[in-house]
Amino acid sequence: MSFVRFYPKRIYIERSMRDHPTVETVLNNRPQAEAIYVDDPDTIRINTPSGVNPITYRKKLLLLRRQKGSFFKKCPGIHDTICCNYYILNWANDCHLDCSYCFLQSYLNHSVAKIYVNTEDMLTELDHVFKKNPRSNYRVGTGEYADSLGWDDMTHLSDTLVPFFAHYPNALLELKTKSDQIDRLIRLNSVGNTVVSWSVNPPKIIREEEHKTASLAHRLRAARRCAEKGYKIAFHFDPMIHYLEWETGYKSVVDQIFDTIPIRQIAWISIGAFRFHPLLKEIVRTRFPKSKIFLGEFIPADHDKMRYFKPIRVQMYQKIRQWIADRDPNIFNHLCMETEDVWQKIYGFSPGCSADLNRMFDNRGILFTQNS
Repeated sequence: MSFVRFYPKRIYIERSMRDHPTVETVLNNRPQAEAIYVDDPDTIRINTPSGVNPITYRKKLLLLRRQKGSFFKKCPGIHDTICCNYYILNWANDCHLDCSYCFLQSYLNHSVAKIYVNTEDMLTELDHVFKKNPRSNYRVGTGEYADSLGWDDMTHLSDTLVPFFAHYPNALLELKTKSDQIDRLIRLNSVGNTVVSWSVNPPKIIREEEHKTASLAHRLRAARRCAEKGYKIAFHFDPMIHYLEWETGYKSVVDQIFDTIPIRQIAWISIGAFRFHPLLKEIVRTRFPKSKIFLGEFIPADHDKMRYFKPIRVQMYQKIRQWIADRDPNIFNHLCMETEDVWQKIYGFSPGCSADLNRMFDNRGILFTQNS
């Protein structure tokens, strides 16, 4: 199973940005796409052909526009769960990958995938934040609303971000992906303060639910190349899917990680179980009728989310934490979007609050400057 690159059928461009270097880069890398210039991107109306799913159709389109608001935002945690004080760099919304469980299907209201091209404003904003608070440490990710590297061959954004973060001792960039598109990262001379991370699942889940993404073998091969270059590597077991052979599947993933990546290069491993908004269920049944992700036992949780029954989550977390510890008890791992009582059941303690979990990252020396 190979990663499928994005070749949009049509690219909408905010007219005022037509001469921007990022726009030129994208158009040069995707010359086959029809370019349509618009004065106001908010007025774009997409007429989906009859019989075609609107989400599927819009995944063939792209919008290049100016970010009018802030690029830098706090990760939207959930009430009564412990978060890791993470920050998001909102450079794009949506991606062409087609994971059946993707929350963006019910979140973005069928809008066209977009890239905010005014990167100079993004860098100015980040510079101001990092210099204004030099004693505060910032972990910043680009993979919350888009795959960090899925479009890198088209945008070359990593060429800008990785060297930029290398100059700030209190800032760390996380590039999170389900792709194997790391060629541009390998060419860079400065890799300081960048962690390249992969979302991982057993091959069965990748094959059945994570469409157009790279296989597990390809992800781990790319991770090894990045580790050899000097990047720190992280892994996200999120979302974990509960299925019949889940123990065999996830243990194999843990073993393959430790058999492939040097332990000294692994920065952290995060763990989280599948959760979803009820609106997603009908979308998935329409777009992915063969999907089995809703076969588990789910209960309502805060913020209108559905989650696996707590004993199921605890069992999955305990197993995967033990498998990690069996390979190396010192690897930093943590739960994602989980409650204090679940933390107690898994680790025998709870960070108490999001700030405490953030200090755990700091105390482990997750922030670093290397090869810069």
